[in-house]
Amino acid sequence: MWRRGHLGLVVALLVAHLASGAGRQAPRPGTAVLRGHVQHATARTISVLYGATWQGGFAHTATARLTPAGDFRLVVPAPATGMLHYAEDYTPLELQPGDAVQLSFDAARPAHPLRFEGRGAAANTYLTQAYQQSNRDDEAGHTPAAQAAHVSATQLRHLADAYRQRRQAALARFARTHPLPVAFVARQRRALDYEWATALLAYPAAQPRARQ
Repeated sequence: MWRRGHLGLVVALLVAHLASGAGRQAPRPGTAVLRGHVQHATARTISVLYGATWQGGFAHTATARLTPAGDFRLVVPAPATGMLHYAEDYTPLELQPGDAVQLSFDAARPAHPLRFEGRGAAANTYLTQAYQQSNRDDEAGHTPAAQAAHVSATQLRHLADAYRQRRQAALARFARTHPLPVAFVARQRRALDYEWATALLAYPAAQPRARQ
């Protein structure tokens, strides 16, 4: 499932990934392959944007042109954490050296899930699902940030704690049934901690009097 118009949130999540400690690991030189098929293509190119910067952008882009049949193949320097961009839609993506990910989706049915297969598929399936849940929570007003302007500091702390615990539980459930690398799970847990801390630090600015 794609998300349209949420580029800023994707970048924020990737900055959380950087802050979680991933950038402290020495990069292992290598490449990853992302290939796939797009049914009912609405755009002729597909891109991977990677190398999130602290300024909120991406340092690198790899782009492939779809064949008339809708097939594509991208070779990306790895490790690479970023997002997949097709037409007006985005989804988070992580590629490690040696990954060979097969992706398929129907561009005419953006509400349907993306299908990842091959080495690296489990991590990217989790990232897509977690990102979609985060968007649904935000749109429904269930995130701490969405409620910050209407609750006390103590209530916000309880909301942030509970929300982090729910997302940690979702990660643990997914890891029990999918072959996620241990290092990937650790990075995601740190990213959830960063998200939790960000919600607390942003609380004062969310108060009505702070916006007057």
